[in-house]
Amino acid sequence: FRCHADVINWALWAMFIVCYEDASNKFVLIQSHGIPKVLQAMRNCPDRLDVCRHGIALLFDWLREDTATCHPTHRLDMWRIRDMARSAGLHDVVLEILEAYSEVPDVVMMGTELLAGTGYQKTELPTVQIEELD
Repeated sequence: FRCHADVINWALWAMFIVCYEDASNKFVLIQSHGIPKVLQAMRNCPDRLDVCRHGIALLFDWLREDTATCHPTHRLDMWRIRDMARSAGLHDVVLEILEAYSEVPDVVMMGTELLAGTGYQKTELPTVQIEELD
């Protein structure tokens, strides 16, 4: 099922729901080598916006600094986690997704923040124009 986009999409969404603002679940999935697996899932289905969106959202949640959800026994070393993500190819995957989905504001915003937050410096970061809602 590693190339089945519908399965990957729902798996990424389920992990996002389970981990959102829950440091203990984040800890378990990250320690289980979740970051390289999420990146590989995104590499396997680059032509599916929903897979890319859910993967970016999950990585954005995992890599953000969030002291409000720190669990006393599940301390996450964010710099180590960001290094793991970079080593697993985060920048290449995010850049490919940003190029493919440059018109999708939430993907561009989260992807740009992921690049900025993990020390990407090779080229200028992409930007997106947000239109006012009527």
